[in-house]
Amino acid sequence: PDISGRILVTRGQLEFRNDRFQITRGVVTMPESRAEETFYDIQAESVIKGYRVIVGITGTNDNRRLVLRSEPSLPETSVISLLATGTLPPAGLTTPVVNQQVGVSAATTLLS
Repeated sequence: PDISGRILVTRGQLEFRNDRFQITRGVVTMPESRAEETFYDIQAESVIKGYRVIVGITGTNDNRRLVLRSEPSLPETSVISLLATGTLPPAGLTTPVVNQQVGVSAATTLLS
């Protein structure tokens, strides 16, 4: 059977690394045509170490965009580190090499 339509998520909760994320927006659009892909627009937020962290995923399975931000504002690599390890990189270390190391460390944590 073919499934098409739109799913609206009005509330919900996700848990990642013992942090609870509240879903603030969620829309999944399933097209009528098999030639088109399902479209996702989901956003969730949590408070981690005093930072309000907002994670959003928009797009299709093949073309997806991840949006990471925080309040107060942090660089994306710091938000990734906060999500993956629960800690921020040392202050003042924002060189490309350190950013790459933070990204690799975060990715390793996420995969494990």
